Amino acid sequence: VLGRSMGSASGFDDYSPAMRAQRGAWTRERLDRFLQDPQGVVPGTNMAFAGIVDARQRAAIIDYLSKSASPR
Repeated sequence: VLGRSMGSASGFDDYSPAMRAQRGAWTRERLDRFLQDPQGVVPGTNMAFAGIVDARQRAAIIDYLSKSASPR
């Protein structure tokens, strides 16, 4: 996920138009903001959860995604 262009995973076609319209890549900071408030960062996203308030939980998720990501 980190370093990948937003709304661009190959083989995944269920991105909302709002996510497809995003420009740039996922960074730690951008992903942190999105996980905290998906609708606030990408209004109209299909992400159906309110977000993760706890900064430590978000950091753990981002750490996991950064370790399991393969460069593209």
